[in-house]
Amino acid sequence: WYQRRVHGAYYETKECGGSPYSPTIRQCWDTKCGLGSVSKPSDCFTGAKVCQHGERECEANRVEGCAVLLAKNYVDYMNFVLCYEVKNDCSTSSITPCAISSRLDAESIKNCTNSPLANIHVDQYFAKLTPPHPGTPTVYVNGVELDDPSTLLHEVCNAYTGKKPAGCSRKMSI
Repeated sequence: WYQRRVHGAYYETKECGGSPYSPTIRQCWDTKCGLGSVSKPSDCFTGAKVCQHGERECEANRVEGCAVLLAKNYVDYMNFVLCYEVKNDCSTSSITPCAISSRLDAESIKNCTNSPLANIHVDQYFAKLTPPHPGTPTVYVNGVELDDPSTLLHEVCNAYTGKKPAGCSRKMSI
């Protein structure tokens, strides 16, 4: 769960592109820079970072990634991640209470979170663990992965063999 959660992000590269977030760019970045890539381009971790849900997600990823790397065991980091997610504000003010309740050092997490070099290290670590995927959640219709999850209604309506529900006749935008 955690490895997939952390990497709803990628870095802008010459070959793949960058902003705004795109499942296609994400797949290109995963292939070139992530798990299983053989010869990574030099700009895998140097361009602008693009997060699937914006800067707040990037900040939460930094905090949680640092907690994972600093924890002595998975129980402590999962307790931290669950506490941090339950607070649902993705702010640095949640670091101290969640660290205390999880037996982690809040100052070490804050120092890691605020260090550009540490964050690149966190991203490189998780890029090695994360299989290529367009984002989270990965959406399937009849066992086929959707390249663009925003087409979900259209794909479900096309696959449905019964009388089409009213939602299938309306134009929907996401």
